[in-house]
Amino acid sequence: TLKLSLNTGDTKLCKGQSFTWKASGKDGYAPGYKYVWIDILSGDTLSLADTLRMVANKNKHIRVNLQDGCMPKSVEKSITITVHPELNSDILFNNTTANDTVLCYGQSIDYKAAATGGKSSGYTYRWLLGGTQINTQDQLQLALNDYKSFAGGKTRLLLITSDGCTLPDDSSEIEIDLLAPLAQSVNYPDSIC
Repeated sequence: TLKLSLNTGDTKLCKGQSFTWKASGKDGYAPGYKYVWIDILSGDTLSLADTLRMVANKNKHIRVNLQDGCMPKSVEKSITITVHPELNSDILFNNTTANDTVLCYGQSIDYKAAATGGKSSGYTYRWLLGGTQINTQDQLQLALNDYKSFAGGKTRLLLITSDGCTLPDDSSEIEIDLLAPLAQSVNYPDSIC
């Protein structure tokens, strides 16, 4: 009797993750083995080999069929591929989505990272200010007290979120207008009367 086995059954994947399924035939007429992987919903043929490699982008129901050219009936197995929801990240200020802002020298502002989707656990964060990483926590206190020679100007605050699975990582960014410290100068008259 012709038999068919798979290296794994139903599978959960993250969006963008790749995976390879392998089918193995047993018994029957081995030189005549023919594999057909089919998307059950669309009817599309996905592979005619004993393996199927896919990059996850949406849920799929797949059937693999094995014929040996000798037995009157083929054998088949079905698998369901469930793709985790899309990973989304957001920069929060006072528990709402942060907007572009102005930050004066000496002022501080608190931001929080928020993530949804993906594997829904194990999120990691990277905060970058003007392209330089400044923090890896889920909360960020941004203060300009330490920028002794800072000249001011607009820069981007970027939050990169990863769940260790979804490819690519997700990001969110806002623009911050960083105001330089107030310059003091005193003008003296050239002569004293």
